[in-house]
This record gives sequence, C-alpha cells and structure tokens, in this order.
Amino acid sequence: MNHMDVQTELLDQLWGACVLELDEKIEIDQLTLPTKRCEKLLSAMRRKTLKQYEIFLDALTATNQSHVADVLRLEGSLLVVAMQAGYVIMK
Repeated sequence: MNHMDVQTELLDQLWGACVLELDEKIEIDQLTLPTKRCEKLLSAMRRKTLKQYEIFLDALTATNQSHVADVLRLEGSLLVVAMQAGYVIMK
C-alpha cells in the first residue's frame, strides 16, 4: 500500500484523542472513495494545532501507516527549513 488508508479505526483514534470533532469524523466516514476520504482528512488536519498534528502522525504509525507518517514529517521539516530561509511566502 502506497497511500494513506483512512479507515474507521484511524478516525476513531483521532476522535478519541480529540483531534477530530464528531461532525468531521462522520463526514469523512460517510465518503466512499478512498481519495476523497484522504483529501477530507488532510484538509481537516490543516486547521489543527501542532500537537494535534503530532497525534495524527502517531495514529498513522499505530495503524501500520508509518510510511505515510514519515513522508508527512519530512514535508513538515522541509517547510520549516524553507520558512527559516525565507523561501516561503504565505498567501
């Protein structure tokens, strides 16, 4: 598996850890296409705190998706480096 698998188990973990609100969890869970579930979850995570995002990455690892968590951690690290170097312009 090379993509993020948004199963109910992952959503339950995120809701139980107060990362997702109940309406977000229900909305994502009702989507049938895996790509739409992925997009919706990542969109919801963009509005979360850094601590909630870390919990999200830990939940991915706990559901045997450490490869996805590693990629997201790397992208976050690259963004921090780019911001520190002044290469990122926020719109």
